[in-house]
Amino acid sequence: MVGLVRCPPLRVDPDLDRRIEGAHDLDTIVHAVAPGANTPRADWDTEMEILRVDVRYHRDQLRECEKWLYKETDLRRQAESLCAVVSNERNVAVEEARALREERDEVSRQAALAAVSLQKSADIIDLLKARIGEYDKKIEGARTTIRNDRLKIKKGLSDLTSCLKTFHQYLESRQRDRESGCLVDHGTDTALP
Repeated sequence: MVGLVRCPPLRVDPDLDRRIEGAHDLDTIVHAVAPGANTPRADWDTEMEILRVDVRYHRDQLRECEKWLYKETDLRRQAESLCAVVSNERNVAVEEARALREERDEVSRQAALAAVSLQKSADIIDLLKARIGEYDKKIEGARTTIRNDRLKIKKGLSDLTSCLKTFHQYLESRQRDRESGCLVDHGTDTALP
């Protein structure tokens, strides 16, 4: 850089160099480089107005695009946050579903055990019913025996009562005979002194 300042390179066009040295603004530089390029054409104002309208239109389009871009960015952020929330909810739902599956499996195991237990209970109940049927038959037989024995006892008691009555009558007549002093034969083949 220092070398360039001390020894500036030689220019091919010294007239151009002189014109550029005296230029202080853009118009002068453009006029120095391309003389006549800076003069406006006859339809310059109309073309400028068209360009201004185009620039305004494109600026408006740019603003609209920026608005849409901001909306899209905002919607993307909202979608990402909603996706995060939905993902969390999905993870929670998956965990709840897993817990419910485990609970269902445990309930199924318990239900299977209960079914086995119920089957065993039903078998035991059937066995007990069969035994109860046997016991009922035995009880009915015992009741019949008891009924027959009662009838026999009643008949025996009735016979005993009648025998006791006869014996009592015999004793009473004996007592009367003894009191009267004579023994009477009461139709028995035994004579008592």
